[in-house]
Amino acid sequence: MNFTHEASRTEYTQEHHDFSSVDRFGRKIGAWIITYEIDFVQAPPESNSGYTIEAGHYFALRVSATRNGESYGASQPSGHFKTINERQIAINKYLASAQKRATKIECSHTF
Repeated sequence: MNFTHEASRTEYTQEHHDFSSVDRFGRKIGAWIITYEIDFVQAPPESNSGYTIEAGHYFALRVSATRNGESYGASQPSGHFKTINERQIAINKYLASAQKRATKIECSHTF
């Protein structure tokens, strides 16, 4: 199998989104959106491990659900996109889904 290795990465930017909902414990529900750029290069042929992503430059995304601004729940895998636009589409999709979940969580404990 051909592997790649991380060659470089930019400093990440982090943006918190508050969904104006609270869970049954009164914690504000939100999400962290973490973005950065990353380069992968072909690993030497004798490498037994590495990434299976194609060598190249990518726009990366990590997301995390939050409660009161702190990471909450299972960690999510990073996404790697060839264009900023592809990454933005993924961000928009995640935020829409997370907002829907937050509203559902809040509604489920207000009865």
